Amino acid sequence: MFSPEELQVLRGLKTVQIVDARISDPGAFGHDYFHSNPAVSSDIIMLMRYHMNPGENGRPLGEDGKGFWIIDDKYPQNVTLPSTPPTTRPTGGE
Repeated sequence: MFSPEELQVLRGLKTVQIVDARISDPGAFGHDYFHSNPAVSSDIIMLMRYHMNPGENGRPLGEDGKGFWIIDDKYPQNVTLPSTPPTTRPTGGE
């Protein structure tokens, strides 16, 4: 779906992470998976509430070997949440 040049640019960005949702129920028309699939919903919560990066303890996404992350129906497994969410938002780009 991306050209080799586009993939190289995407992999180099520190503020963009692409997660491939390999799930059994993609929802209505394949575009409702973030709401209808508990794995994807959980990952979005980990990102938004706890500001966790992909692959970080508590957000155990797989890697596809091409520079992107994978989430499947088994997620979340053995997740350890921080005791409290951070009080400030990360500045990004660090």
